[in-house]
Amino acid sequence: MSEYEFSSEQNRTIRNVSSRVMWQGVLLALGGVFGLIADFLKKDTLTTSDFIVTVAQSALFVVMGVLILRPSDNFKRITTTEGKDVKELMSGFKELNFATVLSIVFLILIIAGDVVGILF
Repeated sequence: MSEYEFSSEQNRTIRNVSSRVMWQGVLLALGGVFGLIADFLKKDTLTTSDFIVTVAQSALFVVMGVLILRPSDNFKRITTTEGKDVKELMSGFKELNFATVLSIVFLILIIAGDVVGILF
């Protein structure tokens, strides 16, 4: 059985999604890196617990960015290779699903940390 190949128009849509997913991952990771830099530059003005929370939040953004960046390669390969479109699509979806679930967990942790910081 031959593998399904997407049309040129479908490939253009997939290429756009791949690019946007890649940029989302890059920007999240960069935001986390700059957050870490800012955290260390202002560490003398923060309590130890505030410093730990802000560093953890920044690190989580780096991890989220990397996880979201990964499936963009699968989506890009759909448009640049032949004979593996469905395989690459499913691999990309699996990685994106994993990244999305972890991002939700990370965001809940970040929000919880902020709520604790507000209340205490």
